[in-house]
Amino acid sequence: MMKPLLFIAALACASTTFAANKLYEPSADITDAFGLGLTGGANSVSANGRFASIGDDYYGIGALWCIDDPETFSVLPDRGIAYGVSNDGIVVGTFRLNYEDVTTQRPGVYKDGSWTALPLHDNVMLDGQRAEARCISPDGKYIGGHMSVKRTVEDPDAEATGGARFPCLWTLNEATGKYKLTAVYEDDRIANQGLWITCMNEDASILAGMLTCGAGSSTIPAIIKDGELQIWNELETRMLPFYYKGEIWGYSEGYFIDGHCDLTGYDFEGSFRQFDTKGRIYGYRTEVTDIIPDEDGYDRGTLTRWGIIYDPATDTFTRSANKSEIYTAGYCGDLGDVIFTTSGYYENGEKKSLTSDLGVSTSRSMGCVYAVSENGTTLAGATTGYNDVTGDTDEYPFVITLDQALSGQISVSSLAPHVVVVVSDGCISVTGAQKVTIHDSKGRLVSTKANAQVTAGVYIVTADGASTKVLVK
Repeated sequence: MMKPLLFIAALACASTTFAANKLYEPSADITDAFGLGLTGGANSVSANGRFASIGDDYYGIGALWCIDDPETFSVLPDRGIAYGVSNDGIVVGTFRLNYEDVTTQRPGVYKDGSWTALPLHDNVMLDGQRAEARCISPDGKYIGGHMSVKRTVEDPDAEATGGARFPCLWTLNEATGKYKLTAVYEDDRIANQGLWITCMNEDASILAGMLTCGAGSSTIPAIIKDGELQIWNELETRMLPFYYKGEIWGYSEGYFIDGHCDLTGYDFEGSFRQFDTKGRIYGYRTEVTDIIPDEDGYDRGTLTRWGIIYDPATDTFTRSANKSEIYTAGYCGDLGDVIFTTSGYYENGEKKSLTSDLGVSTSRSMGCVYAVSENGTTLAGATTGYNDVTGDTDEYPFVITLDQALSGQISVSSLAPHVVVVVSDGCISVTGAQKVTIHDSKGRLVSTKANAQVTAGVYIVTADGASTKVLVK
């Protein structure tokens, strides 16, 4: 397996320097069975900001981070790789399992210290990492992923060739506590290595990721919306001549994306990365311009990559101001959007940097943010540095906790390591608490809900017995 190209960048993420902002990295003492450190990116944060999942599918190691014990990165057993995590710390990913006398990475759920395998399609292909659970809804009800399935599913004796990774969905049966494979989304346009799911919205009506296409190494952003594949590129196959000693010896299939002949070295790059609370999806895609016709049909144009925000409600894209950017994550702040890229981030359109605006640092090279919590106080991503064991430059996970949420005037208070109170736009929101009461300045009970819309004033918020005073403007 080839080592994947990594996003390497300097990250930034806030408007003011706060002494209480902290960056957490795994201890150098953490190693796996081969003596490797905890490599890979922290690629997902729970919506409430309590948990972050870490996964390195190249070296086969993963971990779970929890705000209750932020200095600890707990390595998962069975060479588990974590891709997503719920508000309750339920991890989804893959783990090593012997299945039908073959040891393979199997999609599963990690909960209460152990892995449980997820059910598979009858015609699944499991050689390599062809079946993965990639994301989970905040409430843990839905799990999105992909798995390779034989295309000739009607023939049980068909050779295990020609399969592609098809998006799939598992749904929790609340009566049994078990997950059921409820959908595998097959489509003739899903070919080559298939459609890799990276994220989904809270009710699992949209699964998003990247579709491999063209000659096989190009990718374009794609979604499964209400069970149907949706892409924004025109894919076409044409018969093109091939020559030997100046003469046409035959014809072969040529792959075209938006009229551009897709050949190795002339690749499209595109993928979706993360949803925000408005249901928009952050990512990147390639556009082609100035196509030059070729007498043999090998028409090619100029390829330009852009960062994108896609709004499924309006089917519209917002493109980055600068070329060659990749949007890796995004957040809806009180004063505007925060958009993370591989070279920093934008807060309300202004470019910022991690080291100068947050005052956090690392001994390695700062990388990029892959995920941000819904309340804007927990960021997860990766640094890069030399690995003494492998002799390579590898990614290493980090988690940043912020004293103040991103993009301005949002008040954040911590009542306990796991309880956070956020005041934004006239709403008091409490995460991580079992029991909540909100009283006004005169001691009158206002609400017992974790999310309460209130008028301007001073309020006393009590969560699991601890209290704090908040100001709502």
